[in-house]
Amino acid sequence: MCSSDLLSQEGVHDLCRAIDLFDRQRARLGGAPEAKTSFEAAVDGYYHACLEGLIDLGQTAEAFHVLERGRARSFLELLAERDLRLADLPPELAAERKRIHAEYDRVQSQLAALSAGRDDTEIARLTGELRDLRTRQEGILARIRRESPRAAALQDPQPLDLAGARAALDPGTVLLEYAVGEETTWLFVVQPAGAKGSGLAVFRIGIGAKRLREEVESFRLLVKDPGSDPAELQTRARRLYRLLVRPAEARIARAQRILLSPHGPLHTLPFAALVRGDGYLIEWKPIHSVLSATVYGELAKLRPPRRAPGEERLVAFGDPLYPAPTPDAPADPELREAVRRGLALRPLPLSGQEVRDVAALYPKAQVYLGREATEERAKSIGPEPRRLVHFACHGLLDERFPLNSALALTVPEKPAEGRDNGLLQAWEIFESVRLDADLVTLSACDTGLGREMAGEGLIGLTRAFQYAGARSVLASLWEVADRSTARFMKSFYGHLHSGKSKDEALRAAQIDHIRERAGPSHPFHWAAFQLTGDWQ
Repeated sequence: MCSSDLLSQEGVHDLCRAIDLFDRQRARLGGAPEAKTSFEAAVDGYYHACLEGLIDLGQTAEAFHVLERGRARSFLELLAERDLRLADLPPELAAERKRIHAEYDRVQSQLAALSAGRDDTEIARLTGELRDLRTRQEGILARIRRESPRAAALQDPQPLDLAGARAALDPGTVLLEYAVGEETTWLFVVQPAGAKGSGLAVFRIGIGAKRLREEVESFRLLVKDPGSDPAELQTRARRLYRLLVRPAEARIARAQRILLSPHGPLHTLPFAALVRGDGYLIEWKPIHSVLSATVYGELAKLRPPRRAPGEERLVAFGDPLYPAPTPDAPADPELREAVRRGLALRPLPLSGQEVRDVAALYPKAQVYLGREATEERAKSIGPEPRRLVHFACHGLLDERFPLNSALALTVPEKPAEGRDNGLLQAWEIFESVRLDADLVTLSACDTGLGREMAGEGLIGLTRAFQYAGARSVLASLWEVADRSTARFMKSFYGHLHSGKSKDEALRAAQIDHIRERAGPSHPFHWAAFQLTGDWQ
């Protein structure tokens, strides 16, 4: 090896040693989860540079481990602490936590009453106050972790290496994990333990983050418009397939299902609607997604024995009541701000029929419609084994404060101070909701979206429900139509109840829609819903 090669190798190893320092620094970070998430985003480029250097040296297995080390670490820590956080809460800390929550709601309400441009100074002050309150909330939980009798036994999940990732994959699953850099995107294709060969193939995709984001957004604009030009839609769908999936085609052909771990702009790409040959990708194989192989491994550990379809338990919410529109409604300032930002509080009568159609399959279903579809009931579902949880309502995406993204349940006509206002927000799910659910379905607009944080993925409702105890979440990537969504959900749950796995039930429902008319149905009607988490 020549001296320049030696220097190159030494440089790569020096860079990768810096990653060790970042890992140790991250472990010492305190404060709110947002602080750690921001740290992960700030150092994401260093992980990518180390990864590329190792690939250049032919050390692809080591590169995969670096990829996992840079993925969803804050979320993994939250998963490890989930049960500890509420179980060991002393009464005085519980009271303090409740007081801080009330203060948080008060500041949010004040913020909602302000107008950008006119009240920028006050908005900045209150935004800072919200961050301080989040830090105080996490300070309480950090104290619990230090003083808890169970804390010493708590172990944070460690990022999986290649062998660990292969062991975590079920037979028949092929993992496509992407790493999007400024100039280049890398595709890691991982096969489960027992597959022939090394179980890993790495492909270079000659497109960086900026161009890839443009490609994805152009495609999304067409997919979200049911009246878009079919020819242009097909052209872009084929191009994205050739870029992102075709390199792995030979390995996918030998698999039964595709597990995607997207990165950057790929989090919002409906892979199911990409076109391969004369059909959509979903017509070839079922698809589900996950934040990282390590997160998938943690979710798989919680997998219970499968029940017979007749034994499944369902709890469902639909057709919530919203206040009649008036110049000053809704009275709650937080809701007023949500309406100003685009939440249309129009009635959803078809969501009630959707829930009734789904519940008809499950004799033990608990159904909350209209006045009963309240935020309080949603928060009180509890950790008893209700295997399926379904929400059919409006959704609100808050990209500025992603933990404020919400499901809009029944809004009280005269909201009392200190009572819930009907918005079940992501931060409330993190803090107050604990489930034991195989699947949470968010049959609402934009529920699969959130704020993109490099290395951590999308922060929003899907992440919150996974933290709360959902092994899988079915959520939407755009504003869905209530009529076609009701039909879609009836089809999906029908296939699920017949004994299909979640990924196969989703695929079957999508194919039902594709083939239900003369010629393929527009992807707007069937490609929005994405399954995140366990496929079984």
